[in-house]
Amino acid sequence: MPSSNLVQLQTTYNKGLNLSSGSNASVLVDGQGSNVQIQAAQTISQVAEAITGTAGSDVTFVAGTGNEFLLNGVNNSVTIAAASVLDQTAGAAISTSAGSNVTISAGGSNSLIMDAPSQTVHLIAESTLDQTAGTTVNTTAGSTVTLSAGYNSLILDVPTATATLGSGTSTLVLCAASNTLVAGSNVSLIMNAPSQALMLYAESNIVSSACNAFIVNAPEIVFNGSTLFSTSAGTASLTGSNAYLQVNNSNLDFYALNNILIMNSNNFTIDNASTMSVNTSNLSIASSTNVQVQGSNVFTVTGSNVQINGELVVNGDITSINTYQENLQVFDKNITLSAGASNGVFMDGTLNTGSGLVVAGFPSLTGSNLLEDAVLYEKSFKFNCPTSQSMTYLLNGSNIDSVTSFAEESYWELKGGDFRMTLMKSDSNYTSFGFRIGAYGELELLKKYQHSNLWYTKVVSKFGRVLDSSGNIIA
Repeated sequence: MPSSNLVQLQTTYNKGLNLSSGSNASVLVDGQGSNVQIQAAQTISQVAEAITGTAGSDVTFVAGTGNEFLLNGVNNSVTIAAASVLDQTAGAAISTSAGSNVTISAGGSNSLIMDAPSQTVHLIAESTLDQTAGTTVNTTAGSTVTLSAGYNSLILDVPTATATLGSGTSTLVLCAASNTLVAGSNVSLIMNAPSQALMLYAESNIVSSACNAFIVNAPEIVFNGSTLFSTSAGTASLTGSNAYLQVNNSNLDFYALNNILIMNSNNFTIDNASTMSVNTSNLSIASSTNVQVQGSNVFTVTGSNVQINGELVVNGDITSINTYQENLQVFDKNITLSAGASNGVFMDGTLNTGSGLVVAGFPSLTGSNLLEDAVLYEKSFKFNCPTSQSMTYLLNGSNIDSVTSFAEESYWELKGGDFRMTLMKSDSNYTSFGFRIGAYGELELLKKYQHSNLWYTKVVSKFGRVLDSSGNIIA
């Protein structure tokens, strides 16, 4: 059938409909100020160098039960534009492909609907793929939904309502060589593949944004590319019911004004990613099996709160918790050090000797080599256990006076200052006793007290000098 230029085009075919032109020619369907409606009981097929379908009002393509709707702009563009509702429905597959751009738009405050309830929806463009509507973009299929842009952007633009990509029983695939853009100025974005996989692929960036809620739901969710999820006013939700959520190759970024919810029944994995960054007031990650983040610089959270419901296990040579407040609050009653055995039980000795508290810092000394003086100026309180039997020497009365047992007994060692006990009184005065090692190697007991409104520090006792048989001090 040659190209048509009609004010009102409303055609129904009891069998198939083939709108094709010869090589290097175009097909133009123009309803101008009114409707374009093409219905066929079987397949609708348009193959041409370029395909343009426009209408001042609605555009409707309907292919009968079990049949296909095909648009193929071999070397150029496919453009379908309606000032009102655009509806493409087929009993079987919907396939739109072009050598250049594919543009499908519904104007005003109306909807763009592509529905293949039994089989697949394929939109494939060598360059840019653009689906635009005033309200709802609804692309659904009983099997696979594929939106693919070869060299440029994949665009879903819904200014005021909801963009829904849905695959009933198979896979939802969004693929772009450049940027994959799913956006709207006042819109919720829903990607739904309840039975099979949902995959987003891009050579560079995947940008998925919505003003209101952003929802991705599929048993298997795979993002391959530098991935950004953004919602400026609502909640971002990624839900996987049976399999896993996986991010490959690059960054995973979340931005939400309110909440970010990641739920998965098995594994949540970020593999070989540069970073995972989250900017929101609350982040919730729920997984019944594993949450895995793998890489060199992998997990960054910027926001008010991070909440983990369950046990947090951190494995690494160095684990740092940086708090810029003057006080760190710990609600646990006990802090256990050297709890490194898999069953929580191990022998004293190398695994727990040297456990304790260390305070950083050096005195201000001109010309001092701080690296060499690290041991000299150490400030610490540590437990030492020379052997696995060290504590038994303290429990065995027959060995308590043995020089050998003393050398092998377990002990607590204080370095970096004296040890003081202080009693605060109701009148804001206090009394302190201190233990220190004096200049002559003696253990001194000091008392700091107040008398006649003056403070005094006195050595009240000292002992510990070692004498030889002649009474001479040797230590």
